[in-house]
Amino acid sequence: SKRPGNLRARNDLAAALCERGAYEEAAIHLGVVLDRTDHLPQGDGSAAPYALSSNSDQHNRCRALTNLGIMDLNLGSPESARKHFEDALRVYPYYQEAVFRLKWLVKQVGAGRETVESIP
Repeated sequence: SKRPGNLRARNDLAAALCERGAYEEAAIHLGVVLDRTDHLPQGDGSAAPYALSSNSDQHNRCRALTNLGIMDLNLGSPESARKHFEDALRVYPYYQEAVFRLKWLVKQVGAGRETVESIP
């Protein structure tokens, strides 16, 4: 890659690889994003809404976690998918793709200890 530090490009590449079913290669790129954003604090989900730049570490970490969740769903691992979506929402509770995917998953496989209405 010409810009190995470009986390947004790595997320884009991983998403394209997932669409082609190249999950192992996609996981490598998502792992790099997660490693490079590991310094971010885990929130408790109580942050006020604010806009994230698509180039921010927060946005890219949320996107990588959400992409891992989508990959898990495609590979038949809904529990792992749920964990990734929840982890994304702990970083930024208003990340809409993770909210949408988690709500869909809860409706499909059961709410567990939560209801769909309890998801932001």
